[in-house]
Amino acid sequence: MRVSSQQLTVLANAINRCAGTPATPFSVYEWRGLHANVGCFHITVPYRGNYALECIVNETGGCRTIIPACKKTDMHHRLTAFIAGMEVGKLR
Repeated sequence: MRVSSQQLTVLANAINRCAGTPATPFSVYEWRGLHANVGCFHITVPYRGNYALECIVNETGGCRTIIPACKKTDMHHRLTAFIAGMEVGKLR
């Protein structure tokens, strides 16, 4: 199965919807400038060919790695399992 980086971004946005967090990592405000959206999950490319899921943990943009770097297909499987776990957690 071929997986594109856009598909990974769609899955990250689905995680944000499940968690009730903003879909964009950063917002621009007139009075404060660039501001990190705490709790936002986003896909990063720490090094060529690998993708990771990170969550913003503070207002200055500090991130915590949720799913470590792996290939696109592995990341797709891990993200769908993560979403399934979040949905099961909501049912309880």
